[in-house]
This record gives sequence, structure tokens and C-alpha cells, in this order.
Amino acid sequence: MAKVKYGEMIADLRGKINGTVHSKNRSGAYMRNKTSPVNPQTTSQSAVRNSFATFSQGWRSLTATQRNSWIAAVDNFVRNNVFGDAVRLTGANLYMSLNRVIATIAGTAITTPPIVSAPTGLTASSFVADVSDATIVLTYTPAIPATGTVALYATAPQSAGISFVKNKYRYIGKLVTANASPFDITSMYEAKFGTGWKVAGQKLFVRAVPIVTLAGIASPGLDASSVVQA
Repeated sequence: MAKVKYGEMIADLRGKINGTVHSKNRSGAYMRNKTSPVNPQTTSQSAVRNSFATFSQGWRSLTATQRNSWIAAVDNFVRNNVFGDAVRLTGANLYMSLNRVIATIAGTAITTPPIVSAPTGLTASSFVADVSDATIVLTYTPAIPATGTVALYATAPQSAGISFVKNKYRYIGKLVTANASPFDITSMYEAKFGTGWKVAGQKLFVRAVPIVTLAGIASPGLDASSVVQA
């Protein structure tokens, strides 16, 4: 379903209408044909669907007092939609949203809303994929605090000319305070995508998302890319 922002005329349009997708990038608004990918029913997809079902049931299992505390907390977790406008989630959506993040990093679900606290954001992130020593090494600053976790997402090998990979990121693992920079993420990457990255000239992308571990509060994250070196 498309989202429309009205002014005197339509000011912005995002989402799908019939066979057309409306969006915007740094060059401005654009439209493209909608494609319907094959649903491969992967293990990852099934895990995500199962988690939504689990947390939907979890919400129903809360006491009335607990549900009211989530409803009362939504003003503390105002978010921006695709247009940049402030929006408030429902209590149920806030509960499921934070717990989904916690589940991603294999944490323990929370039943009461956390105190708002911002993750320690990354100020720099880069990595080098090198065929000669068969390693993918991530460098980042600052160090991860004891209260934080960094969720790592990556893409399968891409053509060197590719720059838009928003829908290609897949979760590969997490970093905690003990995983000091620079850190070798080769095993994480290969567990997800295999060893086919070891071809010079391909391009890999990584996104590092800082999270407050016990609260499920995440920052937008930081992206980095590397052309595989010979």
C-alpha cells in the first residue's frame, strides 16, 4: 500500500500502487515497475515470521497493567516515517518492535518498556576483503560499550558498479564489547553467503547497527563497502 502526503497538491508519495512503486532517493522522486520476487521460504524468512507470531502471542499474554505501561510509553519512542514526520506506534507495535530487535541479537524478551537511552553510535566503519589471506576484516570506532551490541548485516557479492543495496542486506551476526576493532568477520560472512566472495573485483557491503542490548533500541547504523582485493 502506498503512503501519500498531501499539500495543496500531492507533496510526496511512497509505496506501491498496482504495478508501480513510488519512492525517492538523493536525485529526487522516482517510479519503477513493481516486481514480485519468488518466495523461497528460507530458514531466515521462517524465523522472522515465527518471531512475529511469538511476540503477538506475547503481547496477548501480558497483564493489563503491563500492556498499559507499553501504551503509556509510546510518547517516549516517537519515530519518523518515510516522509520525516513524527509518528507514534501503538503499545503493541512498540512492544513487538523492541523485542524483535532483541530477538535478532539472541537477547531475552522484555515485558516492560525500557528507559529511553540512545545507543553509542559508530562514527567510522570500514572493512577490507582480501583474497590473498582470505579475510574480511571490519574496523570501527568507538569501542562497543558493555551495555551495547552491534548487529552486523551484509550483502552477497555484488558487481563493483552497484551502489544501491538497501534490500540486499542480511543479518550475519553481532559484535559485543569483547570484539575489539579491527575484527575478522570472515566466519560470520561465510556462514551466511559461503566462500564465493573470494574473487577480486567483486564488491561487498556491510551495515553495522548499534543497539542498547537490554532495551532493543537501535540506531540507523553505518554502512561500508569494499571491493575485494587480489
